[in-house]
Amino acid sequence: MLALLLLAGVVAVADIFLYKNRKLQANVCLLSMALLLAWLVMLPVYFDVVAVKWQYALPLFALLLVFYARKNIIHDEKVVRAYDRIR
Repeated sequence: MLALLLLAGVVAVADIFLYKNRKLQANVCLLSMALLLAWLVMLPVYFDVVAVKWQYALPLFALLLVFYARKNIIHDEKVVRAYDRIR
C-alpha cells in the first residue's frame, strides 16, 4: 500500500516537468489518478477501516487535485490549438 502511494507521488511530481508535452502530461495525470483510485479501493480490503480518519482522506484530496489539474491541462491544450488557428 505504501509503495502504491509512493509511486503515485513520484508520478505526480514527474508530471510537473512534462509541461512542454501537454498530451503526455494529461495521460500521466490519468496514471496518477488510477494509482490513487487503486489505493482507495484496496484500503478497505487490506485494513479494517471502521472510522474515517483524516489520513485516509489525504489520497482522496490528492485524487481531486490531480483531476482538476488534468482538466486544466486539457483546457490549456484547447486554448493553444485555438490560438494556433488564429495565426
